[in-house]
Amino acid sequence: MMRFRTELHVKKSPHALGYDDSILSLGSCFAEHIGEGLRYRQFRTCVNPHGVLYNPHSIRDMLRFATQESDTPPDWVWIQHDGLWHSFWHDSRFSSPDRDELERRLRRTQRSTQKFLQQSRYWLITLGTAWVYAYKPSGRVVANCHKVPQQKFNRYRLSVEAITELLEEIIALRDQWHPDGCLIFSVSPVRHLKDGFHANNLSKAALHLALENVCSDANKVFYFPAYELLTDDLRDYRFYADDLLHPSSLAVAYIWQAFARAWISESAFEVMHEVEQIQKGWAHRPIVPDHPDEKARRARLRQRMEVLQQRYPFMRFTRPDTPYQNEAF
Repeated sequence: MMRFRTELHVKKSPHALGYDDSILSLGSCFAEHIGEGLRYRQFRTCVNPHGVLYNPHSIRDMLRFATQESDTPPDWVWIQHDGLWHSFWHDSRFSSPDRDELERRLRRTQRSTQKFLQQSRYWLITLGTAWVYAYKPSGRVVANCHKVPQQKFNRYRLSVEAITELLEEIIALRDQWHPDGCLIFSVSPVRHLKDGFHANNLSKAALHLALENVCSDANKVFYFPAYELLTDDLRDYRFYADDLLHPSSLAVAYIWQAFARAWISESAFEVMHEVEQIQKGWAHRPIVPDHPDEKARRARLRQRMEVLQQRYPFMRFTRPDTPYQNEAF
C-alpha cells in the first residue's frame, strides 16, 4: 500500500499518569489545549495559573515565585498603564484600576498555586518561543507587556546555553517539590511569524537544542513531540486554523490522542471514556427541556456521575451555556 505521509508513533511511557495524579500544565497557548483536554476528562489539572507563558524565562520565574514564602511579587513587577495596574508576571485578566485589588488577586492565585504544587507530581511544560522582552527600567524579562509602548523594552533571543540553564533550574524546582515526579516538556507547534520565518525557526531550534541537553529518562525529564506531530506528521495547511499559525481543532484532537496514548495509563482509559460520554450527554441541548424522556435521560446521567464521584470525589460536572447553565453535579 502506498503511503502519503510519515506517521509519528509516540511510545508508551512507563510513567503514565492516572486519575489519582495531579497535573500542572504551563507554557504557551498550546499548553492550554493539553491542559483543557485533561480538565475536560476530569483529571485534577491546574492550567497556567498566571496566564499564558511563552518563554522559558517567564516559566522559570513563575515556578521560582511559587516556591517562595512571600505571596506578593517584587516591586519591579508592578506597573500602572492606561488607568490600570498590571503585573508583568501575569496576564491582563488580573489587572485592575485598584492596586490593592490586583494584589489581592495575585495573592489568592499564589496561595492556590502553591497548594496545588504540593500534590502535583506531573508537570507539563510547553515552550513557545526563545524570544523575550526585558523592561528597560528594571532590565527584567516580562511575561506580558500589557501594551506598554515597545520602545520601553529590549527584545532579544535567548541563547541555547541560557535556555538550558533555565530548564535546569526548572528541573531543580521540580526536584524540590517532587523528587519522584515527572517533567514532560514539549515545543509549541504554533508559529510566531511576527518574528519572521527565519527568526521563528531559529527560536524553535534553540528550544529544541536546549531540551536535548536536559531531557533524560533517568531523571524523569521527558520530551513529547507536539511540534513534530503537526509539522512532520500532519504537515499540511489544512491542519492549521484560519490564521495559518495555530493548529486547527482537528490537529489539536490528533495531538491530544497521541498524548493520551503515550501518557495516560491503560487503567485510566475506561474511566476517561465514561467521563467523555457523560460530558457529551451533559452538553446535549434538548428541544423540550421538560419532556419526560429528557428528564429520564438526565436522571440516568446523574446516576453515572454519582458512581464516578463516589470513586473520585474531586470530579465536578457542569453544563455551561445550556438551559441548565446553573446546573452542576
